[in-house]
Amino acid sequence: MNSHKEIFYGNINSENKNGNHLFYANALGWVQTTPEFIIERGQYYDYEIKYIVSGKFHVIQHNKKYIVNPGEMILMNLFDYHKYYPDADDLCDILWIHFNGQGCEKLIAEIEGFQKLPIIMTPSASFAEIIKKCLNLFNESQNNSDLYMSLYIHELLTEILQPLPRLYLTEKTTVDQMILIKTTDDFIEAHLNETITLNMLSKEACLSPFHFSRVFSALTGKSPIQYVLQKKIEKSKIMLLYTNKTISLISEELGFADISHFSRSFHKIEGLSPKKFRNNPSNLL
Repeated sequence: MNSHKEIFYGNINSENKNGNHLFYANALGWVQTTPEFIIERGQYYDYEIKYIVSGKFHVIQHNKKYIVNPGEMILMNLFDYHKYYPDADDLCDILWIHFNGQGCEKLIAEIEGFQKLPIIMTPSASFAEIIKKCLNLFNESQNNSDLYMSLYIHELLTEILQPLPRLYLTEKTTVDQMILIKTTDDFIEAHLNETITLNMLSKEACLSPFHFSRVFSALTGKSPIQYVLQKKIEKSKIMLLYTNKTISLISEELGFADISHFSRSFHKIEGLSPKKFRNNPSNLL
């Protein structure tokens, strides 16, 4: 039985399913569950992200039982058998989105290179807001909604992928070191439009520049400045593909000294110019 109260629900018929963009949503919603809300399928035809707003959620897949708590999300491959339901004593509010697309295979494979699905984690505060943006896109029938839906799904998957190398490849990482990386990540994200220096980062981490650089490089495999540059280039790729901003303006908004500096940095990391990248959307992968 699937008895529940759906705050918002959408089954999407989109041109995007024909491959115009890298990702598309099949259905999405915000559900208040009841004890009768039980989903069991031998196989489905896409992937799903659920974000638990409140309550406790149970998932069974690959002969294992998982519990998803408030503030956590779960990414599932629905092509495999799955069953999920709320805790009878702690019913859930859930934000959810079913999705697929030509970009899924490669990005999901990259995620599973670190951990097999399903994956449960506590995402940033913006994660639920991104799903709500997807809901608004469907509800308001905005122009270019398919393009923005693709962007938002990519953002969700990128947020899931980003911490995995740290969480699953650095088993010896201490809690303090994890806090250092998280603090640095948050600072960089908040100041991407600025010229970020080693002194700024080490001050935020309350360490000397030398000690901060040594610890950070050991944990991430990149120097702090290389890490910042990688973040800026990743952000620029999204802006190049999903905005009409000029390359010069993107360079300025990401704190590069000038467009030449941006172009050289972009080419060094991506192997092609920002202009060529913009002309081929598949490069996002």
